[in-house]
Amino acid sequence: MRPMTGRTAALALATAATASLLGVASANATPDPPADRAAALDWGACEGTGLDPRQECATLKVPLDYRDPGGKRISLAVSRIPSERPQARRGALLLIPGGPGSPGLNRPSTLGKRLPKSVRDAYDVVSFDPRGLGQST
Repeated sequence: MRPMTGRTAALALATAATASLLGVASANATPDPPADRAAALDWGACEGTGLDPRQECATLKVPLDYRDPGGKRISLAVSRIPSERPQARRGALLLIPGGPGSPGLNRPSTLGKRLPKSVRDAYDVVSFDPRGLGQST
C-alpha cells in the first residue's frame, strides 16, 4: 500500500483539521479516532521565537494510508491564530505550505499578518508541517 501524497493528503488534512477546529468531534471520540470522526485538538503554546503570541499549536493523528484507516497513524503538527473578532468568525482559512519540502507550522504568524484585517477578523488562520517535515512525523 502506498501512503497518500500531494494534494489528496493536503485536502484530507484540511478536512480533518477543519472538523477539529470547528468542534465537529463526537462526544465519545477516543485519542485515536476512526477516520470518519474528528477528535478535538489539544491547543497549546507554540515553540519558537518571533511568533505571534496568539498562535497555538497542536498535534493531529492521521492514518499513514487513508485506504487503511485502522492502520498505522502518524502525527502532524498544526497551528492556528484564532479569528481577531470571534463574533464575526466564519470558519478556518488553511494556508497550505508550498513545496515540496516546505514546513508551514509558522505560516499563521508569518503570512497571516499579511492578510487583510477583514480576513483575519472572519477566519481562524491555520497551517501545518507536512509529514516528514518540521515537527510532523
